[in-house]
Amino acid sequence: MPERKILIVDDSDLVAGILANALGEAGYLAVRESNGADGVIAAYREMPDLIIMDVEMPIMQGYQASRLLKSRRGVREIPILMHTSLSEDRDKYWAASCGADEFINKDFDNMDRLMAAVGTLSDHPPYPTDTIRQDAAGMDRDKVFEDLGSLLDALLFRSTVLNLLAEAGKSIGSIDETADRVLGLLPKVCEPALAVLVIKEHDRASMHVMPGAQVFRGETWDFLRICAQEFLACHAGRQTGRQTVRKGRTGQQRQNFLGIRLV
Repeated sequence: MPERKILIVDDSDLVAGILANALGEAGYLAVRESNGADGVIAAYREMPDLIIMDVEMPIMQGYQASRLLKSRRGVREIPILMHTSLSEDRDKYWAASCGADEFINKDFDNMDRLMAAVGTLSDHPPYPTDTIRQDAAGMDRDKVFEDLGSLLDALLFRSTVLNLLAEAGKSIGSIDETADRVLGLLPKVCEPALAVLVIKEHDRASMHVMPGAQVFRGETWDFLRICAQEFLACHAGRQTGRQTVRKGRTGQQRQNFLGIRLV
């Protein structure tokens, strides 16, 4: 069996040394970086079988590095074990929300649990190595922070949309009012040339349109046909119990269905 490689990302020389010795004695190859940004770069370069990630580090913390890695193709397949002295429930929650596969407190009196987790997590199917090598080109600290900024922008956009929808929901009454308020929110968070909202309530469906000033009538009708076809396909998939993946944002509650498509 090929030697499994473990990437240690920890700013403590003492902790990293203890981990490296324990991993070496168990037959693993250990490599180490001392901050989250360099840990991300090393994940692309080394393609380790497992990353043991500290949380509180300089330059970039472990939560940020983990969230970034788990948002990128290829490297998202690499398991991450969050290894920290933090032990509050909120720390475990943030580790899970950042995509960590395991959370273990730093307790060197009990290395058995850590080594057992290393053995389990490092035993994985092959990675898409060609994809990782392709994305590794030009990966440096500037690129890492650029990618992190884009990720945080996307998360902020999502949070903003959800907050606006929740606020609108406080005063929503009829179906038409729902459509007007939801479509009216869109220009606050994006610049759609054309938006279509489809709402299904029990056995009734309605389609609402927010046209743009630069969209021709023929284009609008073509887009409406596409939306109707997607809606029917999605609804048919729900009826047969299949999971349908389509573009747009959807939410459902009881027998109600709401779909938004933008262009």
